[in-house]
Amino acid sequence: MTALLFALLSAFPGERIATVPTGRLLEPGRWQVNVSHRFALPVFAPGWTEDPLQALIASNTYVALDHSPTRGLALGLGLCPTDRVADVHALWQPSALGFMFLNPQVSTRIREFSLDHTWLALGAGVPVLPAANLAFILLPRFTTNAASHYLSLGLGAKLELGADYRLGLEAEPLLLRMDPGRAGHGLSPDSLAWNLALERELGWHNFVLTLGSARASIPPYSFRNGIAGFSSGGFRIGFHILRKL
Repeated sequence: MTALLFALLSAFPGERIATVPTGRLLEPGRWQVNVSHRFALPVFAPGWTEDPLQALIASNTYVALDHSPTRGLALGLGLCPTDRVADVHALWQPSALGFMFLNPQVSTRIREFSLDHTWLALGAGVPVLPAANLAFILLPRFTTNAASHYLSLGLGAKLELGADYRLGLEAEPLLLRMDPGRAGHGLSPDSLAWNLALERELGWHNFVLTLGSARASIPPYSFRNGIAGFSSGGFRIGFHILRKL
């Protein structure tokens, strides 16, 4: 049974849905480039008619380079030039935890380095594969800096549509936030980070088209800042391009 689950996890569902990792690691020795792009304005925001050119070129871009030095471990560097944020991240699957994985990430602003702008995020993921073409991901995540603390819950599902196509849905509700002078939950329809992802795999390339509310790819910005609520235009269009080297 364990060998069957490992075989399924090795072939499906890919390294991520849109921003939520699935727990599948790169093959040992492999490198991967990830380019992520999201338009800054939501689809139904008035800016598209008021200033179409600015709306078209305004975007949030994220570029990452990942490498698996050994089995069960992947390390990566990421850069968001739009927000001037850099990050170091990892995906670690200790053999003692079975198919559970740990996802630590440290990010900071490049030009405004300070403890207030430096974030540590630690997620612990559990992949569930009830069928050969269906996968679920559960990823509780704690994100903190010197003053603020957030507890979010990454949820994801991915369905394999034939040999090369996959359909994914993810959300990361903010369950608890503790900011200076403010504490409480962050659950509301206009603050929920979610993404619908249609993926096509071609050889060593993965092309992912996304529709979702999130603007950024790095926590806590991915679930706290710039969420496109239904009252402000609905959702954003974006894409990911992943290339193995």
